[in-house]
This record gives sequence, structure tokens and C-alpha cells, in this order.
Amino acid sequence: LGLVAVARCAWIRRIAGINSADPPSLPANKGLKKKVLRSLPKFSYTSERSAKFSECAICLMEFVVGDEIRVLPQCGHGFHVGCIDTWLGSHSSCPSCRQIPVVSRCHMCGELPVTSSSSDVRGETAGSRSAPNNYHVNAFLP
Repeated sequence: LGLVAVARCAWIRRIAGINSADPPSLPANKGLKKKVLRSLPKFSYTSERSAKFSECAICLMEFVVGDEIRVLPQCGHGFHVGCIDTWLGSHSSCPSCRQIPVVSRCHMCGELPVTSSSSDVRGETAGSRSAPNNYHVNAFLP
């Protein structure tokens, strides 16, 4: 009786296409492209910048004069160039605040996303503009 139950269970699983050896595949978390990484601003650390940047949140080492620091434009967080480039090679957000460091255009309309914290080049606040009718928030997520 036990062997019949095992055989039946195996047959049902095979018919249903369920195989416990193959876990469901999840989409890979893709990082930023190398061209985008190279476009992010970087500078050489000086003692004048010690008030704003004191340590790299990735490796937890204090910055020393002469270190190359990359600053993420959306949030302003700074990291060692090697640390943040490695991070952004496999992730698409800031390791400190999870904000997306590069704003991409909408795939549908080509517009930049409207956010309450950014301002337009002409000086208008983003909140004073209205989003296009075909504006899709999910189009901006990585």
C-alpha cells in the first residue's frame, strides 16, 4: 500500500510539472551599466570635505586625503570608487538609502519622472508640473 502511494504521488507530480529539485527562478537583480557608472561624479578626498564625508558606508573605512570618492547624484552619498562601483555592478540603488542613483526616462513618453524633491532646470518645482496621462511609475523601477 505504501509503495502505491509513493508511485501515485510521483506520477501526479510529474503530470503537474512540479519538480522539487528545480526551485523557481527569480529575475536577477541587475546593476548599472559600466557607461552609467563612469558618468557618475567622483573627486579626490580633501580635508575640506571631511565635514560632509567621513567614511565609506560599504567598507566602513574612514576617508583619507587623496582617496577617490564617487558621489551619487540623487542622494549625495559618497563612497570609495572601488566600493560603490562593485556595489552598483550588481545593485541599482544606493547602499545607504536605496534611492535609485540615476533617473531614467519613461519608456512610453520619454519624460523624466516627476518627484517632489527635484526641481526643473527652469526653476519650477516638480510638484507644479502635472504628469502626462500615460505616466507609469513602474517604468522607472529597475
